[in-house]
Amino acid sequence: MSQRPINDSMSPIPQNRRAWLGPAVVAAVLLALGAQVCRSAADMTVADYSPNVNDRFNNSPDFLGAAYNFSGVGYVATSQGPVAWATMISPQYFISATHFYPGLGGSGPTVLTFHSTNNPNTGIYTATVETGYPVYDLQGNPSDLWLGMLTAPIPSSAEITYYPIAYSPTNDYTGLGVYMYGLPNRLGYNYITGTSQGPVINSEYSHFFDWTYNSTVANESYANPGDSGGPSFAVVNGSLAVIGTTTFPEAATLVPYYLQRIQALMALTDSQPQAVAIPEPPALGFLCVGALALGLRRRKPGRHGRLGAGAT
Repeated sequence: MSQRPINDSMSPIPQNRRAWLGPAVVAAVLLALGAQVCRSAADMTVADYSPNVNDRFNNSPDFLGAAYNFSGVGYVATSQGPVAWATMISPQYFISATHFYPGLGGSGPTVLTFHSTNNPNTGIYTATVETGYPVYDLQGNPSDLWLGMLTAPIPSSAEITYYPIAYSPTNDYTGLGVYMYGLPNRLGYNYITGTSQGPVINSEYSHFFDWTYNSTVANESYANPGDSGGPSFAVVNGSLAVIGTTTFPEAATLVPYYLQRIQALMALTDSQPQAVAIPEPPALGFLCVGALALGLRRRKPGRHGRLGAGAT
């Protein structure tokens, strides 16, 4: 992993973690701290940005994600705007980033805000966080994936959805098109270029999927401070399925890699996440980017992508 992690909290690396990380990684992280220590959270960068196309709460019919349900994406509301993302994977459980989860460094109850529609003034639902856990991989390494639990399940009457976890039966994610969600409730779209693994700012060690931001291609996105923990979605059978949580400017923690651990943690309260398989070629096929009806206003030169079945 060659990218510098997004530094949301601006907290230094604990001294006892530095030996574990190694001098090269520490140097890279401290460089990121030095470059961003005076920066506040910034809106997610989207190429050829348009408020009507990319901002969910403009409530425009031209919104890039107008065909899909984003009500299960919550955040901590502050006077400066949203912070710390939470994406529901059951009525009571959500996922985020270990290095920037809801409630990190705070005092008192942490309250999440959800919206059942793309109108920011209606359908508002709030829920309180009970607890949370970093998710470990099968080798016992803590990851940058955080599993949080609300004090009570969100009732169906609130019309707040939760998302299945998308996974590839062959562990092949390259070329998959994904929606990226970040500040201030903004949507972009990228194509996975591969997977990788490596350390994160607070000594977590994660498995990632990567993308390459191209500023000349409409709707491609680049994560900034404040976007950490924001979800990325694949479209499977015509609906959103969560596949990642943002960790780096061009990388997200690969949620399906941790599915078995998530299942084990949720089983403690007799709950289980849903999981959906991403169809593989040839049933899926490879679609020319210029033919995708995703609101992309320019063709991506020399790139092909794949979408889940039922995607539009």
